[in-house]
Amino acid sequence: MMHAFAPGATLIYVEVAAADTTLMYEQALSWVVARLRPDVVSYSSGAPEFQGDSQAQAGLRAAARAGVTVVAGTGDTGATEPVGATLSPAPIALWPASDPLVTAVGGPWLHVDPAGNRVRPDTAFSDAGGSAVGGAGLSAVFPRPAWQNSVRAIVGEHRGIADVSMDASECSPAAVFQQALPPGGWGRTQGTSMATAMFGGLAADAAQAAGHRLGLLGPALYSLHGTADGLLDVTQGNDSIPGMPGWPARPGYDLPTGIGTVAAALPFITALARAAPG
Repeated sequence: MMHAFAPGATLIYVEVAAADTTLMYEQALSWVVARLRPDVVSYSSGAPEFQGDSQAQAGLRAAARAGVTVVAGTGDTGATEPVGATLSPAPIALWPASDPLVTAVGGPWLHVDPAGNRVRPDTAFSDAGGSAVGGAGLSAVFPRPAWQNSVRAIVGEHRGIADVSMDASECSPAAVFQQALPPGGWGRTQGTSMATAMFGGLAADAAQAAGHRLGLLGPALYSLHGTADGLLDVTQGNDSIPGMPGWPARPGYDLPTGIGTVAAALPFITALARAAPG
C-alpha cells in the first residue's frame, strides 16, 4: 500500500511477537531508528492507552530526536477500543496514535464510482454491523499539544485524535494482492491501517520533496487547510457504534477525520514539504 503512494521508497517491515507489550514495540522502534534511520515509520496497530509507562515512549522520543516521522492509525471501533476480547464500555483512545509525538490518521468513507470519481462528499462512517471505521477520541493520558491550540474548542485540554484522514471504510476498500498468506491472490483491505499506510507513503514523498526528514508533522499539518493544500473537509456523518455514541464530523476540525482527508496528493505533498521544517 505504501509503495502505491511512494514507489521509490525502500520499505522495511519489522515484526514483534503478538504476545509482546507496547514496550516491546517501542524497543523495536528504538532499534529501527538507531540502526536504519528511516524517514517515516507507520504503525497500523496499537493498544488502549497505557497508564504511566514512560519507558514505552522511549522509541517515540528517539524517533523525534532523529527527525523521524511516526504515523499511526486511530483504530476501527469508533470512540472505544478492544480491551481483551470485548470492546471497552467507556470511551478510550488508541496508543500510539494518541501520543503527541505521533501523527494520528483516521478514516472516512469515500463515496466514489467504479472509476474513482467522487459522487458525493466523504463522510465519517459507522457501518450497520457495529464496527466503525475511523477511531477518534480524547486522550486520558496526554494533554493538548500546543499545535492543537487552534482546535481547543473541540479537544479541550486533551490530546485529540485524529489529526488527518484518508480512505478507511470497508465500503470503499482497496484491492491488495496477498502472496505470503494462504490462500493468496487478490483481496480487499480497509480500516485505518490502510489509511495510515497510504498517509505514510505521502509523508515519505513530502520528505523526498523537501530534501530532508520532516520529523513531527503536527505543527505543519495544523497550518494547512483547504483545497489549495490538497485537503478536503469532511462535514457529515459520525463514528458511533451500537452502545457507544461516537463523534460527529463538522465543518473544520473534528475528531473522526481531523483537519480533513487528503483529496489531492501533489498539492498536499508540496504544502507539507514547505510547512514542515524538519
